[in-house]
Amino acid sequence: MSSREGELALALLERRKRAGFWRRQWRKLRTPKGAALALLGAAVITLWLFSVLLGTGQGPEVLQVERLALFARGGLLTMTALTVSSAFSMRGLYLQASEIESLFSAPISRAELIRYRLRSALVRSLLGGALFGWMFSRRAPQPLYAFAGLSSALLTLPLLGQGLSLVLGDAENRLSAKLAKLPWRWISFAFVAAALTVAVQGGFFELDAQAEFDGHDELFAFLARQPFVVALGLPFTPWVACMTSLDAASFWPPFLFCAAIFAALWLAVPRIGVDFRELSLETSADVARRLARARRGLAANSGAASERTRTWRTPWLAGRGPFGAIAWRKAVTIVRKSRASFVLGGLIVTGVVGFSIVAVDPDADAALRGSLIVAGFGTFYLCLGLRFDFREDLELVGLLRSWPVAPWKLFLATLLPETALVSAMIALGVVVLALYHGSADPRLFLVVGAVPFAVLAWTAIDNATFLFSPVRTGAAHDGALQNAGRAMVLMLVRSTVLAVCAALAALPYGVFYALELPDVVAIGGGVLAGATILCLEISVLVFLGGLVLRRFDAPRDLP
Repeated sequence: MSSREGELALALLERRKRAGFWRRQWRKLRTPKGAALALLGAAVITLWLFSVLLGTGQGPEVLQVERLALFARGGLLTMTALTVSSAFSMRGLYLQASEIESLFSAPISRAELIRYRLRSALVRSLLGGALFGWMFSRRAPQPLYAFAGLSSALLTLPLLGQGLSLVLGDAENRLSAKLAKLPWRWISFAFVAAALTVAVQGGFFELDAQAEFDGHDELFAFLARQPFVVALGLPFTPWVACMTSLDAASFWPPFLFCAAIFAALWLAVPRIGVDFRELSLETSADVARRLARARRGLAANSGAASERTRTWRTPWLAGRGPFGAIAWRKAVTIVRKSRASFVLGGLIVTGVVGFSIVAVDPDADAALRGSLIVAGFGTFYLCLGLRFDFREDLELVGLLRSWPVAPWKLFLATLLPETALVSAMIALGVVVLALYHGSADPRLFLVVGAVPFAVLAWTAIDNATFLFSPVRTGAAHDGALQNAGRAMVLMLVRSTVLAVCAALAALPYGVFYALELPDVVAIGGGVLAGATILCLEISVLVFLGGLVLRRFDAPRDLP
């Protein structure tokens, strides 16, 4: 097969895949639930775009050139970091498991396969570049130049990521035996500690700096202004120059330079002399395995227990009866199979604590306000990222229902380990924040004590909704509109229920305060009455979750 014939065959494959994608979307729209969720998702996206477009009626604030360059450099650095991290996980050339063996056995050169993959990546980047470029350009003095600069940067990143995947994969093949013997965990810790020490001591990161900009951009501006971040952002100077250009004379030289970089990468990446077939097969099989687990309702980020974690003992925190055995089973999964989730949770808590330190002005109540931020954002992000509940056991729900345990007990016992884990992580973040501020405010105990109620209510709502209408992860962007609609419904339900629960729990304190009772009586009575109301509300949510679990029909709800 000639090079031209190979390109024509790959182009035909791309057209067939697009046709299959639209057929799947049409099949989803033909069901009442799929059509309703798709319409709701389309409405949400349309309203969001409409609000962004019209906003205040006068458009967003046009930024000054210096401020625009600051945000452009920081944004490009963030996107590049995500691209580099993806290159470490997607080693070699990623192709779907359904087509990789056929493509590798076909008389198609490796360069043609790389270009085939790059074309797909560039189409997705083109759509994202159009959206982000349009949003960014509305805050630039010259919108057309900002749009062109950001779009060209987003089109260059896939080429960079693919080249890194090939090079890193080749390095792994050559050095895998030697690198496997190194203590990478301790090396990583030492590297991070040394980098932070050098950055702080060398003045690359100014911890005492004050943010110059007000509003929601304050934290991002604070981080983007740090000398360490500015130094890392120097390679993006040509694209930043395009986005901040005020006239054609200052725009075209850096834009032509950016176009030359894109053309050089487009020509060079397919010619990288790396045999990526073995790594690509491993990567494709790993991604297919995670997608298959997600479709069956199993946790995609929870793999098999390692030789070391299999021997770890898990305490029976809820007793040794049937209720405690169900909770213990879920706790074993968390302890033995979810190392990546612990790392993710630690990063989330660290980021939230850092945000609270920067966002809260240092005063007598800084620890309390910061702890509220840690509790709120920590609950939100940890409950979204850690899913040790029915959402990882969808394939086993039919078996779980056959156990001689009341549905509400089964529902509660399954959620308790995740609730305990998230609450412990948030409590640790509050302790770190209190130590940082040197505060011993007793109100921090109330914040920590209220967190388990909020986490349990959150997970109960999510799991009851999931059991009522299970959702399965698909490849690519299948069901994107339906997922957006489902997320909107879930957000409305979650926000409404949590707001009502919080209002009812706070009502006794407001009544006692209105009666002008002594502070000790008002606070103590309000806390006791609020805790009682919270327990009643949680009981209602658990009871409703048990009803939904009782109605779950495996033959109907599983594919």
